Amino acid sequence: MSTSFDLRNPGRPIHVGVVLLNTVTEHLDIAPVGFFHNFSTSFVKTLPPFAISDELRSQALDFVTHWVTEDRTTPGSLSGNLKVIPTDSFATCPPLDIVLIGAGQMGYQATTTEKDFLRKCYAECSAFLSVCGASDALLATGILEGKTATGPLSFLPLFREIAPGTNWVEKRWVRDGKMWTTGTLLNGLDMIAAFGREVWGGEGTLVEHVLKTGYFPSRDVDYEDEKSANRSNDRVVKASTHHGDDVVSGLFRNKPKGEEDEVTQLRQLHRGVLQGRILGEGDPRTLTDTQSSVGDTVDCNSRSSKINLNMHEAEQLLLQFKHQRAYFPFIVVPEETTAASMASSQPFLLLAILTVSLTRKPLLQKRLDERFRRVLSERVIFYGEKSMDYVQGLLVYMAWRPLHIRPLSRQGSQFMQILVTMISDMKLTENMHDQAARDICLGCFSLSSMLSVGFRRRGDDVAYKYLKESVNANQRSNQPYDEQFQLSKLHVLFEEIMRCQMECSPLKCPITKQQRVEEKMESLRLELQIFERVHGPSTSK
Repeated sequence: MSTSFDLRNPGRPIHVGVVLLNTVTEHLDIAPVGFFHNFSTSFVKTLPPFAISDELRSQALDFVTHWVTEDRTTPGSLSGNLKVIPTDSFATCPPLDIVLIGAGQMGYQATTTEKDFLRKCYAECSAFLSVCGASDALLATGILEGKTATGPLSFLPLFREIAPGTNWVEKRWVRDGKMWTTGTLLNGLDMIAAFGREVWGGEGTLVEHVLKTGYFPSRDVDYEDEKSANRSNDRVVKASTHHGDDVVSGLFRNKPKGEEDEVTQLRQLHRGVLQGRILGEGDPRTLTDTQSSVGDTVDCNSRSSKINLNMHEAEQLLLQFKHQRAYFPFIVVPEETTAASMASSQPFLLLAILTVSLTRKPLLQKRLDERFRRVLSERVIFYGEKSMDYVQGLLVYMAWRPLHIRPLSRQGSQFMQILVTMISDMKLTENMHDQAARDICLGCFSLSSMLSVGFRRRGDDVAYKYLKESVNANQRSNQPYDEQFQLSKLHVLFEEIMRCQMECSPLKCPITKQQRVEEKMESLRLELQIFERVHGPSTSK
C-alpha cells in the first residue's frame, strides 16, 4: 500500500493498527485510537435522529482496528495492569493505513524484529502517529532522521544529544509529512484532534461535530496557553506572599475566618441583648446597630505576641491555683514547688496553670491561651511528643478551660480525644499503683463523665468502666477514700443515674421506671452525705 492512499476518500475500510512492543505500553498514549470509532459507520448508525443529522450520518467511514504484537499469542501489556488480546502478529498483520504507537517502559530497547516491523509500517502507511516517549523507540529505527519531531519536554535535551539529525522542537504535536509526534501523554488527544481536522475536518463535517460534541481539547500547539497560565500564577503567588518564590511563608497569614466571625457574632449578640434590656426596644435578641460603643474601639485584629509576665507574677498565679485545687484535686502541685522549678521540669503544666489562672487580665490571658494551643499543636500533634507533663497540662486546661476567650469554639471534644489518646499510648491505665498516673486517669475520665452528664448523653464506655473498676478495687482493698476516689465515685453514680434514665425510657410501665430511677437517686443522696461528712467544712470550734 503506497502513501498516496487517500484517507479522506478511501473507498474501502481504513485499517488502523496499534503496535504493542514487548514491554508495558502507557495506555493513555494509545487512547487516541478511540477517536476513529466515534465517526465510524458501526457507531454512527446507532445514534438517534436528534443526536446527528442525516447529512452528517452519511459521512461516516468504515474502520478496522488491529492490535498487533510480535507473535499474537502473548497478550499486549498496558499500564494499570491491563491486557490486550492481539488480533494480529507482525507476520499476519495486513498493511496498515494509520499506525499508532505509545511509549513503553523507561529504558526498553526495541528488538531487531520490532524495529524492522516499525520500518515496514512506516513505509506502507498513510499516517504514523507516535505519542509521548514512543519517539524514543523510533530513534533506533532511523525513521526520524532528518525530520522535525517532538517528545516529552523534559527529554528533549537528551534526544538532541543522541539524535542530532532530528530537528527537535518544543510543541504539543508536530507533523512532518506522514509522521506525527507529540509531547507527553494527553498531548496525544491534541494531536488526534489536529489529525482529524487535517484529514476529514472542516465546517459542517462529521469529524468537526465529533470534536465539538466530544469536547476534545483545543490547546495551543506551542504551549502558549500553559506558559501564560504559569506567568499569571507566578504573579498571583508573588503578590500574595511578598516573599519572592517562597510560597509556604505566605500561607495562612490571615486570621481564620471562623474565629473572627464568631467574635463579631458574639459582640453583636451581647450588644443586642444589652440594648434590648436597657432601652426596652422589644425582643432583646434583635441585633440593632446604633451609635458606636466603647466595644467598637477595641482592635479585634490585634495580634501582639508579646507576653509581659514576670516570675513574681507567675509565682502568684501558681499560688492561686494551689488554693483552688480542692475543686479538681486530680493534679497535685506540692506546696514547696515554685514556678521557677516548674519552668524547667514541667513547662507545659506551668503554661496551663498560668493560662487558666490569669482571669484578671483577659487580654493577656487570651494571648497566653493562644500560646498554649500553639505549643500543644506543635509539640504533641506535629512532633508527636508524649509525657506526663503534657498529659497533666492538658488535663488542667480541660478542667479550667477559659471558655470566655473563645465561647463559640467546639474544640473541647478534640482536646479530650488528644488527652485520652496520650493516656492510652502511655499505658497509664495499667499503672494503678502510681498515684500520679492513677490521678490523671481518674481526672480525665471523671471530666469525661461530667461533660457527658452535663449534656445529658451516655458517657464514654471506656471511661465509665475504668472509673467503676477503680472505685470498686479501692473498696475491696479497704483503703480510705481520698478526694480523688470520692469524686470518682460520685461521677460513677451520676453516670449510672443517666444510664438508668436512658435504659428506663423505653419501659412502658411508669411505676417501674420511676422506681429504678429513685433507687439510683437514693444511692446518690447517701454518697453525697458521706462526701459532705468527710470533706465538708469543719464544725469544731
